[in-house]
Amino acid sequence: MERHKMYEPETSRAVSWKELSVLAALLALVYLAANPWITLHQLRAAAASRDADALSQYIDFPAVRDSVKSQMGVVMTKEMAEQKSGFAVLGAAFSSMIIDRFIDTMMTPAGLRAVMSGKDPVGAGRDQSPTKPEEVFRYDRAYYTGVNRFVVETPNQKREIIRWVMKRDAFSWRIVDIQLPLDEFDTE
Repeated sequence: MERHKMYEPETSRAVSWKELSVLAALLALVYLAANPWITLHQLRAAAASRDADALSQYIDFPAVRDSVKSQMGVVMTKEMAEQKSGFAVLGAAFSSMIIDRFIDTMMTPAGLRAVMSGKDPVGAGRDQSPTKPEEVFRYDRAYYTGVNRFVVETPNQKREIIRWVMKRDAFSWRIVDIQLPLDEFDTE
């Protein structure tokens, strides 16, 4: 008489190195793809807590200042090209120096925190009102433009789009460029 065996679950088998390697590679890819959004969360928290040191970890201030100065320089060059008076050209050149100093003053952790909140950066250092992380750096869109570039679009007070360009730096991301809506300054 044959005995019927009861169902016995298979004993667990050892996971192979190949399977572990594939799993580790897959997790690394997911982390790398999600990393800009993780950085956005950390950036918002740093801005909301007014932590200038933490904010500086996520923003390359010299690169951002140079970017904004370059954008303003293009606007000023267009304006000077349209001027017919020598005094107007001289005034535009003088205003360029003032704008450079203004940008150096405004492109600080407090100034960028204000811009991230959709506010005017002038007088930003005096604003000590408490802020929740969800109120800072509200963005409409965030997307990759390349393997090492990521763009975040935020509205300003006039609902114009400001583009914050982030660049991969090994395993972290930093804002290296801010593309301002300079259409209102466009003289065309």
